[in-house]
Amino acid sequence: MPIFSLAVAGAVLVAGGGVSAAVLVPMLSAPQSPTAVAERMVGSLAGLDPLALVGVVAPSEAALFTQPMQALQQVQTASVDPEAARSVADALGRLRSAVQVSTSGLRFVEEEIVRGQVSRVTLVEGTITIAGDEQRVADALYSMSAVQLRAQYESWGYSPDEIDDLLRQVRESIADSIDLPQVLRPSELLDQTDGRLGFEIVTVREGNGWYLSPMLTIADYAYLSDSYRSDQVRLGAEIPAGIGSPTPEEAWQRTLEAGADATAGRRWLTNLAATLPLPERRLIAIYGPAFAPDGDPYQGMPSDAGIELDARFGDVRLDGSVAYLGDWDVQLRLTRPGDELTFRVQGLCADMKDRYGSHGGCLDDLIDDAARSSGSGITAADLGGGWQGSVVGTVGDALTRISNAVLELSRQGRLDGLCGLGYGIPCL
Repeated sequence: MPIFSLAVAGAVLVAGGGVSAAVLVPMLSAPQSPTAVAERMVGSLAGLDPLALVGVVAPSEAALFTQPMQALQQVQTASVDPEAARSVADALGRLRSAVQVSTSGLRFVEEEIVRGQVSRVTLVEGTITIAGDEQRVADALYSMSAVQLRAQYESWGYSPDEIDDLLRQVRESIADSIDLPQVLRPSELLDQTDGRLGFEIVTVREGNGWYLSPMLTIADYAYLSDSYRSDQVRLGAEIPAGIGSPTPEEAWQRTLEAGADATAGRRWLTNLAATLPLPERRLIAIYGPAFAPDGDPYQGMPSDAGIELDARFGDVRLDGSVAYLGDWDVQLRLTRPGDELTFRVQGLCADMKDRYGSHGGCLDDLIDDAARSSGSGITAADLGGGWQGSVVGTVGDALTRISNAVLELSRQGRLDGLCGLGYGIPCL
């Protein structure tokens, strides 16, 4: 993945990790052009300073990510002892002193995606050189995780000798993967991909400035790297106005109805996007046509088929501009004479029924009852203009619930119940 994409990941963590300035500072120090956003990101990379990204992330996305990231950060903080925290802080300082990043002759090109609102910025010329002492870099990277890994291996029941051997393998693997100096030349990447893929980010205009959009940048990378994509595929060039609802329940009902509307035809993507918060609305409106060219998931559905939606929601808990809807139960039923297909989602459980039987699973079953007591369900956001259902917020909340559950099982010494289920936890 291009180095810019790594910076985007860092920007998400900075914006969502409880740095309030990520929401407040942008209006005071917003970059005034798409290229200015890219230049600030390069400066952050060169200084190995992720906090320099504060003020670069789009305010709408920072607001959307803040609560789930803060919740996840609380889970991670609770699972890290003070010694591990000090070790990471010390290792970060040693990494900064061991690595030097320099740039030369950088040139950017802007490409408008949505007129006046969304632009792609590509680094097309120059060099980014990453140099440093390989041994010191390896030691610093290893130190970031060694204390936590040791505690993790101990909780899994490994002996001290086994733990020492595993940690030695980790240290060797890190050292083998480091090869400095590295010289990154965007022109070489462009040549290798016939000009299709380079070091790029996607920027959006909000308020009085331009900002990085992590969501659109990740989607753009997937779009540009798709070598099987037809040249006829075009990105959406218009972002619909948002449609708000007076309550969180009505917001999700509207979103689900838009998703289940088999009569919308090619307006399906636009109608669905309009029910979502601005970051998700941009994502669906712009990149939806690239991954669903027809824009109609129900195209070809038999004329004698029907579709029914039944959605129920439990208690609503408000936390600022975010609402959590508990005990939700959504069913989508596709019918035609002699046949029926039903999709049902309840909390962290999903099930599909057809003529051949029932298929599905439940994460609550995998992680015992800890998840059921640590989360709230799907989320909606009110970022101005009424409530809208948030898919990103819902996924973030689910991940937080799962992390909470796994942490609780770890504290109780019951992680062995997850072994063999694909979570990377060995059966001892």
